[in-house]
Formats: sequence, C-alpha cells, structure tokens
Amino acid sequence: MNRLTIDIPDDLDAELRKFCEQEDLSPEDAVCEILRRRLAIQRFRHLARTTEQYARRAGYSCEEDILEDAS
Repeated sequence: MNRLTIDIPDDLDAELRKFCEQEDLSPEDAVCEILRRRLAIQRFRHLARTTEQYARRAGYSCEEDILEDAS
C-alpha cells in the first residue's frame, strides 16, 4: 500500500471528521472511499462521452431511440 500525505483546509478537515464519525470510518478509509467513488464517476463520464459519440454516428440522438430499436 502507498502513502499519500496532503494538506487540507481546516473547514474540510472538520467536515471529513464529522463524516467519519457518522459513517464510523477512519479518516484514511473515508478518503480512500471518497477517492474511489470520484474516480469511478470520472471513468463513467468518460465512457458515456465515448459511447455517445458512437451512438450519434449510428444515428441515435437520445436514449429513447436506442430503447425503441432494442424493443
């Protein structure tokens, strides 16, 4: 496992500590989970943009078009 040291503003630290208490997580586990989720969102958005390009080239302009063809 790698170590990463960061400086965060006091208000963010307070919010993180409150979150950790509510979720019964250590700050380390909370930050890893938050980072994991953020990276997953980025991957999803990238995939959605890529997929949208292919769909438009195939003549689809919205989800309803795709669902209509799939029915």
